[in-house]
Amino acid sequence: MLTEHCFTTPVVTLNYAQGEASGPPVVLLHGGSARWQSAQPLLPELSQQWQVYAPDLRGHGRSGRVPGSYRLTDYTADIVTFLQQVVKHPAVLFGHSLGGEIAILVAARYPELVRGLIIGDAPFDLANMRSTLKWDHQRLLYWREWAGPLHSVEEIAEALKNTPITVESGPDTVAARILFGEENPWFQQMAAHLQHNDPDMLTAVLEFDQMHEGYDYQRLFPLIVCPTLIIQGCPAHGGMLTDEEIEQALVLLPCATVARMKTVGHALHTHEKGEVLLAMTTFLKTL
Repeated sequence: MLTEHCFTTPVVTLNYAQGEASGPPVVLLHGGSARWQSAQPLLPELSQQWQVYAPDLRGHGRSGRVPGSYRLTDYTADIVTFLQQVVKHPAVLFGHSLGGEIAILVAARYPELVRGLIIGDAPFDLANMRSTLKWDHQRLLYWREWAGPLHSVEEIAEALKNTPITVESGPDTVAARILFGEENPWFQQMAAHLQHNDPDMLTAVLEFDQMHEGYDYQRLFPLIVCPTLIIQGCPAHGGMLTDEEIEQALVLLPCATVARMKTVGHALHTHEKGEVLLAMTTFLKTL
């Protein structure tokens, strides 16, 4: 069982959930537009042997809002302070998507705080990320329109069914309800996340360059000294990490292994936890 707490940095108050186990610490960093609850599928197993911490990033969940300050370096500063003042021991970081980018920066710049790193389908190459953003631009604009507390979860869930999804096979968009199915539980889950989002956080994602300043994997990876696990979402199911990025990462990272998912894409454990949990627990046992 996890309980929620608050921790105030010099800039923002962070909400976080903490497990009751007394084992070594594992910090779970959620993806963009999510909140700590997105890690719930992993918690029953991880909480048995590890002291689990799951913060809401600034602008997400119940954490504070800092308009205009949603760069990777801003998120990184929050997590570094959290590790230093709340966790207080070198931790394993698991970061999914945006959380993975943050975990990479923390592990590279503050190696004394990180004893293990798990990167959950977080893209490395900025050029590839810009290409993905081109396809996601309309979706993110639409999400920004509905993010925040002005709408109910039910209203947001219904709106999400009409999210325009750009498909590579043509110039037209397809409504999410057609691609995913009318009753897909993702709509309700994502609506609950979006209701707790600062819309300005999505503005930072859309503007891109300022948000990702300093995120250069070719310089960061050689600085990461801890054991690292890269979890690659299946490209056929929407995984964002390419094989080329994986190959370059294995050259640059001093101590890295890869787990390639077969049945889940970028959503990883939030869609189907089995493969992801097995990869994580196998890696954690080596530590």
